[in-house]
Amino acid sequence: MLEGERAEARSKRSGDPFTEVERQLKQARVVGMKAQAAQIAIQSIQTKIQMLRENADVYVLIHGQQGYNEIVASLLSRMARIGEEDSRDVSISTPVSVGYSQLSERFASEDDNNSCD
Repeated sequence: MLEGERAEARSKRSGDPFTEVERQLKQARVVGMKAQAAQIAIQSIQTKIQMLRENADVYVLIHGQQGYNEIVASLLSRMARIGEEDSRDVSISTPVSVGYSQLSERFASEDDNNSCD
């Protein structure tokens, strides 16, 4: 149902290239903000892990060795999930990267054609 609505909305859009560029820029900004948020989350987890290591003796006294290990393992698995989400997002081409790669390919093919002359 949602895909149908999106397709209908796309067909109603004007073919104005400036509108398309603006949409691509907005999408690129969103991708950048998501990447920055993930980076901040990873840095926060790394700081927590460092704090746990520096104060390991206190945490072991309070929670026991198993509790301390569970806390560290939980933080590490959360950080790994964030990294996996990042790698999935990076594998998807953004409109800006697609446009850039298409231009690069076009210039490369023009260079190939000119070198054959």
